[in-house]
Amino acid sequence: MKIKIKEQELELHYSLRIYMFYENIMGHSIDMQTISSYTSLVVLFYSAILATLQYEHKNLDITYDEYMDWLDSQHNILADFASWFIKNVEVSAKVTPIKEEPKTKSKSKKDKDF
Repeated sequence: MKIKIKEQELELHYSLRIYMFYENIMGHSIDMQTISSYTSLVVLFYSAILATLQYEHKNLDITYDEYMDWLDSQHNILADFASWFIKNVEVSAKVTPIKEEPKTKSKSKKDKDF
């Protein structure tokens, strides 16, 4: 998802950092039920912006008040962000680690079954 904030274009990057910023701001972990709360969604979006700036090594200082002013001037951006976030969560949930085959130990003459 691309946004333009403070005259800079930013492609949001989904990563663990979003969750870390959210937890630091809110004082608790994100729960998919909580993003139905308007406040949680607004903070989650802010967390995604901060996480992306950090990931991209961009030096764009944006306070929460500046973010809120910017957000007030946007139309439907929260709905767009919610859709983007949920799609990324779903994709992430579908990724499953490759399971290793259990290693079978070949028995030596010493390890014979009795």
